[in-house]
Amino acid sequence: MSSRPYRARGVNAGLSADEIVDTALQYIDDEGFQTLTMRKLATRLRVSPMAIYRHVADKQELLNLVADRYFEELATPEGAAESPLYVQEWFVALHRLMTERPVLAHVMAAQPVGGAIAWRSADAVIGALVTCGLSPNEAGELFTALLTFTIGFTLVGVARVAERSAANDVVSRANGRFPHLAGGLEHYYDWLGSPAFTRGISSLIHARTGRSTG
Repeated sequence: MSSRPYRARGVNAGLSADEIVDTALQYIDDEGFQTLTMRKLATRLRVSPMAIYRHVADKQELLNLVADRYFEELATPEGAAESPLYVQEWFVALHRLMTERPVLAHVMAAQPVGGAIAWRSADAVIGALVTCGLSPNEAGELFTALLTFTIGFTLVGVARVAERSAANDVVSRANGRFPHLAGGLEHYYDWLGSPAFTRGISSLIHARTGRSTG
């Protein structure tokens, strides 16, 4: 007796956006972000792809919902909402979250994130920059620069983790012929950690606002 490929009609009719996102998150944990397709997601849900499109317009909207679910885990800054420290703490928390959930960095690098939770959080940060004395346009520009730095720093750091075991070999080969390169590489992998990220974010904020985050 063959099994049916799809759910029973009544169960299929009860499919929700939350279940779709839950299943997408599980798929990403199991198989990775790059291979996710609406068809593969439909197979996991045991529905036709059209059943998903009744709740989610396309893959871009699905990834927005996935990113928003991750943003629910973002730690709230402890600094006063009108201070540069608030901005720094927000980006440090985002970097930590992206390191734990690299798919968030990939999604934010690939497309603008338009979920309500992400927008609400970003609005608070831009508002803090305006309170620090920047115009709305300057605050938006600085926010974009800080976000780009955070995404890039995170993606490079995640990609380089696998290379740490080969670092000593690279330094050894560079020694002698390329002494300056060897000296830089010796500390490169450690530099990709949180302290260097915090220093970078702090420097960018101070350069544009003239106010220290310390």
